[in-house]
Amino acid sequence: EYLVQQASPVRAIDTTAAGDAFNAGYLATRIGGGSLTQSVTAAQLLAAEVVQYIGAIIPRTADREVG
Repeated sequence: EYLVQQASPVRAIDTTAAGDAFNAGYLATRIGGGSLTQSVTAAQLLAAEVVQYIGAIIPRTADREVG
């Protein structure tokens, strides 16, 4: 059984890149040797972060820490 923690609610501004961000977070973590749980958690965090900005890219100036 896999235990994946529930993602925290965020204020979504633009969901344009939510799926792409989720996939990128999952694949980057998994390829980097992360477990399934770590990979899904990283994917949730990245998708939650990207939907808080307009467009498909998080600004470089954003104060954030993902993964």
